[in-house]
Amino acid sequence: MSISRKKHSGAIRPVHKRSMRERLFWLFAVLRVSLVLAAVISAGWAVHQGYRYLDAPVEVIVIKGDYSNVTQDELAQWVEPLLQGGMISLNLERLRQGMETHAWVSTATVSRQWPDSIVIEVEEEIPVARWGKTGFLNSSGESLQIADNSSLQRLPLLSGPQGWEKPVMKHYREIAGELLKAGLRVESVTMSERGSWRLTLDSAPTLVLGRGDLMIKIERFVVVWERELKKQADRVAQLDLRYDNGMAVRWHKPEQA
Repeated sequence: MSISRKKHSGAIRPVHKRSMRERLFWLFAVLRVSLVLAAVISAGWAVHQGYRYLDAPVEVIVIKGDYSNVTQDELAQWVEPLLQGGMISLNLERLRQGMETHAWVSTATVSRQWPDSIVIEVEEEIPVARWGKTGFLNSSGESLQIADNSSLQRLPLLSGPQGWEKPVMKHYREIAGELLKAGLRVESVTMSERGSWRLTLDSAPTLVLGRGDLMIKIERFVVVWERELKKQADRVAQLDLRYDNGMAVRWHKPEQA
């Protein structure tokens, strides 16, 4: 029994051998890429280390400005919780906005002073009038709340419904300007929830104005005051100007009414 073996014929693929030049080319290419990657990694590490060094904690807070109603210690305590970050990572804009939320800070500018200091320059709010028992109004008529406004007794006291601060301030300025011509100073202005107005004057009677055109009533009062009532001011307790064409006088002593 014989076994026959068949030879299978097929194409033989030639083996391509790279030349020494090609091998060197690819070797140098790999080396170049490796060197570039190493340089990038080294640079990244150096930047990271440099950032960590420059982003040092803030050690000194310098507060500048002319202020009399708030102390430097109070401002320093206010800014302390706002220092979230180092010398680089600290958000100066957020810090500025946080400083301006303080009732006595009108505007603030913040800058870095290397290597470890933050400089804050503040401009203090100028109180124009007291608002209720714990607030004051600035020159824009904005109501700002403080713990106690008793230190502002020299200022007039304004009060009214919440949200009416600016209209009350506007009327106060108009009325105070007109009364100042007659030598009278406004001590307080009150607007009721129903829109009725009442004034207290320095060394002069209380004025009940009610509603309507306040300036017409004030002008009428000034005329009568100058002609008739100024010479007996110590006897007048209150003037009711809620009438269209006149006013009612309440004297200190009932028998003189």
